[in-house]
Amino acid sequence: MRRTLIAGLLLVAAFVAAAGALLTRPPSGPKTRATSYDLNVSTSNARSNPSALDGQSYTAGSTIYVFTSPNTSNITSVAYTVDGTAVRTESKAPHDLGGSNDANGTANPYTVQAGAHTVAARINFSDGTSTTVSGTYTGTSTAPPPPAPPDGDLARRIRSINVSAFSASDQFMTSAALQGIIARYKIPYLRIPFRSSFTDAHYRKLLTAIKSAGAVPQVIVPGNCTPDQPAGDRVLTLVDEVFPTGDYWVEYGNENDLQCGLSASSYTAGWNRDVPQLKVSHPRAKFMGPVNFEYNGSYLLHFLQRANPRPDAVSWHEYACGTGSSDQYCLDHVANWTNHADGGIAQMNTAGYRVSTWITEWNMNPEDEAGYQSPFIQTWTRRALDQWSSLASAGKIAVAMNYTMARAGTFNGQPSGFQLFKPDNSLTLQGQTFFAGP
Repeated sequence: MRRTLIAGLLLVAAFVAAAGALLTRPPSGPKTRATSYDLNVSTSNARSNPSALDGQSYTAGSTIYVFTSPNTSNITSVAYTVDGTAVRTESKAPHDLGGSNDANGTANPYTVQAGAHTVAARINFSDGTSTTVSGTYTGTSTAPPPPAPPDGDLARRIRSINVSAFSASDQFMTSAALQGIIARYKIPYLRIPFRSSFTDAHYRKLLTAIKSAGAVPQVIVPGNCTPDQPAGDRVLTLVDEVFPTGDYWVEYGNENDLQCGLSASSYTAGWNRDVPQLKVSHPRAKFMGPVNFEYNGSYLLHFLQRANPRPDAVSWHEYACGTGSSDQYCLDHVANWTNHADGGIAQMNTAGYRVSTWITEWNMNPEDEAGYQSPFIQTWTRRALDQWSSLASAGKIAVAMNYTMARAGTFNGQPSGFQLFKPDNSLTLQGQTFFAGP
């Protein structure tokens, strides 16, 4: 009897312990997923410089690349909806909204629709669970209207612009809307690079865009880093074709002193070899040099004294400061541009003749960095334009050309760097000040 009682008591104790364990055990259910997933977007089919899709704005009809991130190995598929309507289930990493079209995973584009739209992506995992990420974007039917162009020929000349044209998909080349905006501003000169990868068709497209914008081309031909007079002749033949009347401007090389460390004597030797032939074949072309990456008085004087034929203008580039410079330093060094312009005139006086001075690139910093995302860039740009206006009014410079109109640079996922227009043709912070007035 006693043994039975003890056994019974042990059984009751075990039951109570088990009940207690059940009461204190965490509730069952799916575990919290350690990885956090995002819905990202890029304007590149290589998905470079991605940012969160939510809150973005793009021109309706343009193309973007939407995908989930990160691409963990336990993802089996991603099911996309746009405004609640199923549009694609993608089982191939990296799970693009448009899919990918080759073995390298190059993304297919998604065409931006006008208005506000919500994209949702349900990420399905190998354990049977899923998670959903989403974002809303806006497709603008037209670019925001730009402010009125500045008045006066002088104000426009110091607002001439570089077209970077890194590829045949360059924004200015491919956007009739942007060409129309430039035409409305009455920008007089647009500078274009020499691109060895460009075909005749590419150059015609670029030159036709300049013509549509109502501007005069300022064209770069190969200098003496990699001599190629026939390539320069080919480019200028296309300029003659697209612009059958009127003068246009040509730079022999671009920053040869920086690109390959070319000395003044070597640069001038190339000029004396190539430019005479180009002038004969293209009599409406006006040639300028030495296109230094910064003002260099001794280099300029050597060129002026020995260039044959003499240049129709001289040119160099001006950037006020570099990454890491203080705001005050960047502001203060704008004043150096006056010293450089005066120095150029002094070198011309020593050489015994005077031609116009073109600043064919200028901006705050030659690097793509955070300063262009700060409101300070507007203060700095106002100071720079005032300086150019003063120098042009005094006849010390003829033209100043901002670098650059549009490019693919980003900083922290946003359009960045020295560009005046965002991908949707709206103005950057610098662009707003650049076009604001005289």
